[in-house]
Amino acid sequence: MFNKNNQQIDIMTNMIYEKLVPKDHLLVKIDSIIDFSFVYDIVKEKYSENRGRKAYDAVILFKLCLL
Repeated sequence: MFNKNNQQIDIMTNMIYEKLVPKDHLLVKIDSIIDFSFVYDIVKEKYSENRGRKAYDAVILFKLCLL
């Protein structure tokens, strides 16, 4: 099943993230500049809507490969 990241982060998680990761970090800058939603269009035919467990978010997998 095709699973898009829902982008819902609770307030505490967001506060912890902001304290641990500096705003000028390279990966934060990359994430703010590049819209990775194009990955969903590329991989949508590879995912089935009616079988198996939910898949990992395609954008997260792409970002891991990019790292």
